[in-house]
Amino acid sequence: MNHLPLLIVVATVLGIASLFLAGAAVAEEDRPGPAAPPSGPTAGELAALWKHALALYEAGELEEAARELEHIARLDEHDVHALDKLRMIYATLEDWESLLTTLERMLPLVDDPEVSARMHEMIARLKAKDAEHAESDRERVVRSEDEWAALLEQCTNAPSVEVRRKALQTYYEADAPRVSHTLLGRCHPNTEPDAICRGWLVRIMGQLNNPRLAQVLAFALRDPDLRVRSAAAEALGNIRTTSGLIYLMYTLVGMPLDASPTEAQVDLLNAARRSVIHITARPDALGTSDVRVPAESLAAMRKDWITWLTSTDGVHARIAAIADLEAQGDLRPDLYLLDDVSDPEPEIARAAYGVLLRRSKLPSEDEVADRMWPKFPVFGDEAFEEANLGVVRGAVTDWWKEWKAERKRSQRPRQEDKDAEDDGE
Repeated sequence: MNHLPLLIVVATVLGIASLFLAGAAVAEEDRPGPAAPPSGPTAGELAALWKHALALYEAGELEEAARELEHIARLDEHDVHALDKLRMIYATLEDWESLLTTLERMLPLVDDPEVSARMHEMIARLKAKDAEHAESDRERVVRSEDEWAALLEQCTNAPSVEVRRKALQTYYEADAPRVSHTLLGRCHPNTEPDAICRGWLVRIMGQLNNPRLAQVLAFALRDPDLRVRSAAAEALGNIRTTSGLIYLMYTLVGMPLDASPTEAQVDLLNAARRSVIHITARPDALGTSDVRVPAESLAAMRKDWITWLTSTDGVHARIAAIADLEAQGDLRPDLYLLDDVSDPEPEIARAAYGVLLRRSKLPSEDEVADRMWPKFPVFGDEAFEEANLGVVRGAVTDWWKEWKAERKRSQRPRQEDKDAEDDGE
């Protein structure tokens, strides 16, 4: 095929990657029924394949990464994350024939008419070798370092929310060469009050395949806007760090739902489900990750995952996720692992407690944490015999209550100072 310039892919396939991060539905006729028992690789083997593929990708060994991802995509033809990663690699390599094939494989998974039309247009261009049109798009999209800096300035400091939204969307769709720490610091409502902007920010992080960004995305799962939470859940599935299971479990099986779940709640649970399926390589009773679970089936879906999470395989997956959370250097394991200390499974309780104990020996920049971590209760292995677990759980619960009380006391003077400032104005 003709060598279409690289950035035509970015310019033309607008929203294709973000479509999947935003949770596009699959055409009804393409949705399989309940998954048959897997006869291929185990969940652990698939996770190892993904880990190897991402390591190759991050090392810049794109051709080798593509071979690994093609293997994964053959094992699961509905793995949109693998296909989307292949799309990015083939665009970077300017392998237009493989890019065309990948787009054609992705197309049946899309039922959004607008996005489907854009994909058809890109496929037609690739087939027609429309070099002249491609060159004009390339001239429109290629940016200098100064232009990237100007775009970043719009993303972060533009007074107009519409300007920030457009700039962040452009930053995302253009596969920016790097992501500034300035952007990463704007994922909180205090720094970026607009939910749509925060949604673009977490999607940008999902493109980077950096496991350490999972901690930032985990905080985005607590965002007050459910759309941002959905984007964060999808991004965690794209990164595929093992600790993502810990971050996503509450959303998947514990988050309270309305008696008649809203569409936003349904979207969020489906996003969490898709990502947990990709992280664990385990389809649930309702099928593979491309199946959209309707509101009336959410309870059955949750029941299936709760059953698995308490099974031998589920327990082992959770222990691996706890270990990965520590390996990635999460500085706030107390936000995710306190409940696991009370888990009925002693292995889970022991693993969670061990991470918290080791964290208690590290320094903290937060004043309350610096006072409270050294007070974390210390027990030996014998305490984790089933008969003694109650003592451990009670001590950890009391410690956490003291932490929260200390936090409340520390915040009171700040509020009093603020009130005094307000009175003085």
